[in-house]
Amino acid sequence: MKIFGWILTILGGGGLIGTLIARDSDKYKLDGLAKGVDRFAGMVGLDTGLNSGYKTTVDILFYIAIGVLISGIVLLIVGYIKGAAKRIEE
Repeated sequence: MKIFGWILTILGGGGLIGTLIARDSDKYKLDGLAKGVDRFAGMVGLDTGLNSGYKTTVDILFYIAIGVLISGIVLLIVGYIKGAAKRIEE
């Protein structure tokens, strides 16, 4: 359980760092701006075609990475508590 917890923690941490870097990029910020322009243009009946979906993809990956990181930390805590309980019994 500890090994799987370490694997999930490392993968979640790496994914979180990667998505934080992507969220700081100009492409992410411009895609958010394009969504706002697209939304405004839709209200007046225009179609700009600016929405690429990059921001949505990065946001989804960000929340997946947070979930994987939290799962890994929980498995690490449970694994180390189980190990400590076994040592106390002996």
